[in-house]
Amino acid sequence: MKGSLGLTTAVLNAFFDIYAEEDHNAVLEELGVIKLLQDNVENYKLMIQNGKEKMDKADCDYCRTTLVNLKRFIQYKKKYIKS
Repeated sequence: MKGSLGLTTAVLNAFFDIYAEEDHNAVLEELGVIKLLQDNVENYKLMIQNGKEKMDKADCDYCRTTLVNLKRFIQYKKKYIKS
């Protein structure tokens, strides 16, 4: 997968891996990261919709899975972080 969608997807997945642990919650809260992610869910969804014709099925599925994981990550972190 190439381009900004590929980069965004890779960054989001790396971000989930790095910041999933609760010991990072203070930093995420201080910087307002969860609100930033929440405000941009629709932008990522649009990126996927606009790029799906250029992707094969596997890449499209990977992006959709990342979108689901983004929503789940936000919901999970909102339990511990004030937005």
